[in-house]
Amino acid sequence: AVLHADTRRDLQSVPVVLLSVEPRVVAGRIAAGGRPLLDGEDPMKRWQRIRDERWPLYQEVADVEFDTSRGRIAQVVADIVDWLEKRER
Repeated sequence: AVLHADTRRDLQSVPVVLLSVEPRVVAGRIAAGGRPLLDGEDPMKRWQRIRDERWPLYQEVADVEFDTSRGRIAQVVADIVDWLEKRER
């Protein structure tokens, strides 16, 4: 969706959270397969190429970024909720 200029324009009116992850962590997460977008070649090379192509667009639309590379997902969620609550004040 982020590849479409209309979508990026629409996202300007809402809070957008960018979830980032280190490549070493991605390797473990995609090892099991089941990712159609990554089929057909080395999944990590494909992921890196897609990420490199889209990263500037993700950053363009994002209001904040949270790294999901370490820690518990529950903490990431709590951090996002805290950010949203502060933003609304």
